[in-house]
Amino acid sequence: ERFQGSQRDIIIFSCTVGSKGEMDTLTSTQVALQLGAREVDRKLNVAISRTKEQFIMLGDAALLRTNATYADLLDHIAERQVYIPHGDRDIIIGTGGHQEDTHAQDEIGYSEEFDKSIDPIVHEPTTPEIKEALPSIPNLAQAIFTPSQRLQRLWRRSIINEVRQSDGSLYGLNFDEAKHHLINFGRANFDKEISVRGIQFRPDDRVKAYAYTNARQHLMSLVGLLPAALADMNHLAGPAPWQVVDVGCGPGTGLLALNELMPEWGGILQEVQYHGIDVSKAMLKLADNLTQDIHIQTEWHDKWPKLNKRTPTLFLFSFLFGNLDDEKAEKLAEDVVAHVSQSEQPAIGLIQNSIREDRTSATDAFLG
Repeated sequence: ERFQGSQRDIIIFSCTVGSKGEMDTLTSTQVALQLGAREVDRKLNVAISRTKEQFIMLGDAALLRTNATYADLLDHIAERQVYIPHGDRDIIIGTGGHQEDTHAQDEIGYSEEFDKSIDPIVHEPTTPEIKEALPSIPNLAQAIFTPSQRLQRLWRRSIINEVRQSDGSLYGLNFDEAKHHLINFGRANFDKEISVRGIQFRPDDRVKAYAYTNARQHLMSLVGLLPAALADMNHLAGPAPWQVVDVGCGPGTGLLALNELMPEWGGILQEVQYHGIDVSKAMLKLADNLTQDIHIQTEWHDKWPKLNKRTPTLFLFSFLFGNLDDEKAEKLAEDVVAHVSQSEQPAIGLIQNSIREDRTSATDAFLG
């Protein structure tokens, strides 16, 4: 509010909110005067319109998407291909987060003892010395994942346009209600029809709500993580034929991620056999629909399949453990170990999992 009326060439807008409740302090939505017109967020309007050259927004995308206006803005930013799905310190200062790179900040601090020190500061560092001591700044363009135009059109047509309503709700529910009731934060039995506030939701509705709220983040994470695993596979086993076993595949996120990497990795992915495994038949149906145009040999399974023991294997465990109990996680580990021990070829596992405490029990059971 204090900056209204001012302008700058570049504005960096940091959305320092950490909970749904704090979003109320960030937003100031008023209903548009014309019937059917979009709602206007006055605070966001001021923030965006203060800049003359470039506007940079930082924040938790998942949290910001709980507000319909910010969800539309993030979709617009992604479509303009200027979205950077990273928030790690590595992206800003390029240290990789190693403790030895940050030891200086542990040595710098104020204390009365230091203030009383009789040893004077004999040398004040020059600007070139400061620049040399600081870690290098990486090329941010190398950290950007830009979804292909094909994927953006597919997601908007098959997921976004069907789930998000004109009033910003998800099938008539707010974001929190959809996360809690429709998908139970990823733990739901998606094949069951349910009623919420008198609205009937079929399994097809529920898996699309999951794809809208969760799967995009998983997909972007996989695109960032997979190249290292693919490089290891190529080093250990050479180019495909391989088999990729995506356990807890959801709406085919592993296959969609592989397809996004085809322009760069197509030379070693041409003969990949993809196995997508998920306990939900509705989820597998959505996965099949979303990936029909992908030219990678694919099979969908609702239980552990018979795998080729003569083919190198890349396992993807994608946010799996939220809807497995300890017993099922241990059984899964036994199936994986049995395949690896009996296989004649190398295998690599990539575990992409939440760090939330209520998910670590099944994760520990699997890893143990």
